[in-house]
Amino acid sequence: MEESSLSMNDKILIAIYEIKKKRKNEDKITREDVAVMAWKLFPSDFCINGYQQYPNTDITKYITKLLKENLLKGNFNNYIITEKGLEYVKTRVDDNYKKNE
Repeated sequence: MEESSLSMNDKILIAIYEIKKKRKNEDKITREDVAVMAWKLFPSDFCINGYQQYPNTDITKYITKLLKENLLKGNFNNYIITEKGLEYVKTRVDDNYKKNE
């Protein structure tokens, strides 16, 4: 799977996964943290239109879908990737994502 075949939801989940790998479990992951990491990993997908040097924080629709699919839990002040979310990233997304790094 190429990066272009990753959905926007997959990319948001990858961003949360990358944050989680770099932080201690008790550190909160906020919407802003996710938006910035998604922008760093996928700048053309998560930038403000016309201003690629700035992250777009309008990620609510992607977060909502991940919450509904039980891949993520929490709220704007603290997102937590679920066991189902971790498994999804590790088996369906992570290997394919790493091929494109």
